[in-house]
Parts: sequence; structure tokens; C-alpha cells
Amino acid sequence: MTFATPWLFGAAVAASLLVGGLHLLSVRQPPVLALPTARFATREDARAVARRPRPNDLLLLILRVLALLAAGAALAGMQLDAGGARTVRLVMVDSAAAADSSWRARQLRAVEANIASAARGEGDVEQQLHPVAGLARDPARAVVRATQVAATLAADRPALERVELLVVMPDRVETLDGWAAWRTQWPGAITVQRAEPVGQLVEASVGTNSGVSPSVVASVMNEAAMVAMTSLFGPTAPDPRVTIVWPQDGAPVGWAVRPVPDTVSAVAARAQALVGPFVRVADAPPSRAKTRRAIAWWSDGAAAAVEERVGDRCLRTVGIRVPAASDLLLSAPAEGLLRALRAPCGMRGLRTDSLRSDDPRRGHAAAVAFRAGGAPRAGTLPVWLGPILLLFALALLGAEWLVRRSESA
Repeated sequence: MTFATPWLFGAAVAASLLVGGLHLLSVRQPPVLALPTARFATREDARAVARRPRPNDLLLLILRVLALLAAGAALAGMQLDAGGARTVRLVMVDSAAAADSSWRARQLRAVEANIASAARGEGDVEQQLHPVAGLARDPARAVVRATQVAATLAADRPALERVELLVVMPDRVETLDGWAAWRTQWPGAITVQRAEPVGQLVEASVGTNSGVSPSVVASVMNEAAMVAMTSLFGPTAPDPRVTIVWPQDGAPVGWAVRPVPDTVSAVAARAQALVGPFVRVADAPPSRAKTRRAIAWWSDGAAAAVEERVGDRCLRTVGIRVPAASDLLLSAPAEGLLRALRAPCGMRGLRTDSLRSDDPRRGHAAAVAFRAGGAPRAGTLPVWLGPILLLFALALLGAEWLVRRSESA
């Protein structure tokens, strides 16, 4: 049990002691009785001193002290300890892999085996598994999600002292750009553990090739796209197992041609939006979960480019109409689309070997770093505790008034 503002509760305790002291100092006058044998009393004053003075009106004293303590606890923000561990270990995994129950059980056993020796002597450690959407694409999302969870835990648990972070890292991801930036936002060490394979969820290992690729030829590649790719990546070709089909008119074979073309304001790929006067002339075929997926989207959410797995190869088809003389693809926002087209098959081309665990001597994140102003949450916890304490104090004062009135009567 803690208090958001302990000095307020201390003031209530001091007031209770003062009331108790004044109550014990008060003396009740004995009743006056008329004795028929008064003639036998001497003329001097008769006095008797009690050897055991006994406090009176104890019920009133108890009611007053409890009322002061209840009101002080409510105003000081009394927060009950939920009994949780003082250390919480957050294990962040990719949501797609975590959906496999057998993998989740195996991975948790591997996590426990790796941290069992470090956990000895630390007391109770609560471990929480949190799936992260898109972790296999950008590992920085694990830090973002962990920061949100840690802030919630630190606000709801006043007794929480430390938050540990363990990221189950896939072997390959789409980008590493965000990790360095978000890593600085976590105020402590991060433990990195490699994820074990999850059957078909793990993409095949691919590499890049700087030689000439016969899969990208002028007959199937948009002329403006070829110029933009050469400008961005130089003369090197993409992975030889990647075939890019980008017709000049924006209507690939197998796509549903629209009777009336419509205009679209932007195309999004790899967290970048390319705004321009696009004309959509065809719609992509429906995606298939295992073999076909979208890699670029129109502003209304429809697929603008798709990737289809054919054995160990990828066929990427683009339905974006760009005039040959246009310089739209040479702008900076077009880099996301071009990188998505050039990425290795499966868009999992960057290895995460460089992302390793931090030095354990750095220490784990302190819970106070996630609390607003470095202090526990203001107000009572749970939130309904404050009104209950105030109502209890009012009820005690009402009972005290009734007892005092009955005694005076």
C-alpha cells in the first residue's frame, strides 16, 4: 500500500493523534447526588481522588480517528498493491509467428532456458509475451510496443521497480532504419534472442546479385521505372529470382481492366506515399495467402502492385500507369515503391546479425523512467477507492454525531 502524496496522509495521522490527546485530557464531571444524611457531613470540602483514571467515550474517539484517517487516505491518493512482481520481463515476438501455438510453447521454453541463470537470486520475475504486428518487417516496432506496455504497467503498478526487454528477433527483416532511432528511447539494456524457424512462415534465404539480370527487360519493364531504378541503385540489377512486370499502359495481363478508368491521388509502399495524378485502368486479382500478396497500395487501399511466389522465384506485377517522359518516379517519395520492387524475394533481405544483446552491466530499465514526471500515478488506485473512502468518512462522522447526541440526551 502506497500514497501518491504521502504528506497528506501524514497530516491526517497527526490530526488523529491530536484529537486522541485532547480526548484523553478531557474530564467528565461526576453527577451531583442529594444525600439524606447530609447533616453528618463535615463543613469542609470532601474530595476523593481516583487511583485508576479511565478514559471515557471511547466509541466517539474511534469514530473520529477513523473518519480522519479515511479522509486523509482518500485525499493522499491511496494505492493498493495488486501483488504483482517488482520486475516484469517483456518478451516481444512477431504476431504471425506467435499465432502458432506449438511455436509459442517452444519459443517460451527457449527463452526460459536462456535467462534461467540470470534470473537466479532476482526474486519473483513476471514474464509477459506480447505479439507485435510487423516485427518481421521492422524490428523497431518491438521497442515502440514495449515502451507503450511499460508505461501502462508503471502507471498501474506503484510497486513495479524494473522492466526487462527481450526481443525475439527474426533472422531477416525488411528494414533496419528504425532500430537505431527507437533503441535510444528505451532507458535500459535490451536482450536479443534469435527466433527459431516457424515452418512456412520463414522465408527462404535470398541474396543480392550485382550482375545483369535477364528477368528485367524493356519489353516488360516500364521505361520511366527503368530510368528511376538506374538513377537510385545504379546499373546493378535486382535479385535474379525476381521478375518485374510493369506495362507502360498500367494494365498487366490477368488484371481486370476497368470499363471507365478513375483517378487516384497517391500510391503507398514501404511507409512512403507517392502523390501524383495517377490513372487506374485495371484492378489486381485477389490475393492468395500463400502465394500472392500486395506490396504497394492505392490511396483507397486497393493493391497497386502484387508479388506472387512461383517456386523459389517472385513475379512482381505493377499496375501503375506512368508516362515515359514523367519524372514522378525520380522524386524522393518514389523511393519506397522502387525499393519494394527491388527487394529480395519475400522482402526479407536484411540480416539482423548486427542487432545483438546489450552489455548486461548497463542494467535494465527502471520503472520510474516510464512514469509521468518520474512519480507514481496521482489519485487512488483503483480509481473507485477514493469515493469509497470519502463516503466511509462521511458515514463515520454521521455515526459520531448520533452517538454524541444520544449521550447528551
